[in-house]
Amino acid sequence: MRGKQSLAISISGLLLLWIMLFNNKYLVSPLFERQIIWIIFILICMIGTILAFYPSLSKGVIIRSNINYSGHHPNCQYFFSHTIKIIGKKYCAGCLGLATGGTISIILSLFLIIKKFNIESGFIYPLLGSFLILFGLLQYQIDSDNPFLHFFLNVGFVIGAFLTLLGTEVLLSNVFVEAYFLALTVFLILTRIILSNEEHIKICTNCGLKCAESFIKDD
Repeated sequence: MRGKQSLAISISGLLLLWIMLFNNKYLVSPLFERQIIWIIFILICMIGTILAFYPSLSKGVIIRSNINYSGHHPNCQYFFSHTIKIIGKKYCAGCLGLATGGTISIILSLFLIIKKFNIESGFIYPLLGSFLILFGLLQYQIDSDNPFLHFFLNVGFVIGAFLTLLGTEVLLSNVFVEAYFLALTVFLILTRIILSNEEHIKICTNCGLKCAESFIKDD
């Protein structure tokens, strides 16, 4: 599936969620069922964070295994805006952002499960969350050579998912709607990966030079 198709489905999925949020006819689900939803969300964040720290684990599935990675990217000037150097070591700005956002979301989710607290103005959470998710998906349409922008957009992408699930919990407290968003979250992650891979191929295509680290698949 191509990036544009995945992006269109992702946006449609978010719109469908908003239709659900404006429907107040859903029954309130038992607390323990909704807590299971949050535990599953935490597991999704944990898996995503592990893959972000160790992207080689996903090689052969979504990342080409014949590429020599440096900071999760070829050691090339055209990918400098995709990496951040910390204490002399190069990291992928996107993956570091996803891992940071995942860690923050795990902590907040655990706090939400352990200590239930009252939250008002529920619509602000899915609204802000949806915008953060969209900015995370559309980050490659933003013409910027600043790796820190990619970092923060990816942090926001994961936190946006947390806020959207939180808003769904506050507004509906319905396990079926929350389960739908969990499934959508997995698809959003896959869409983010597809768009990232297409951006890498685009960079290598525009470069025009053939090298061993290219993301362009040889015929």
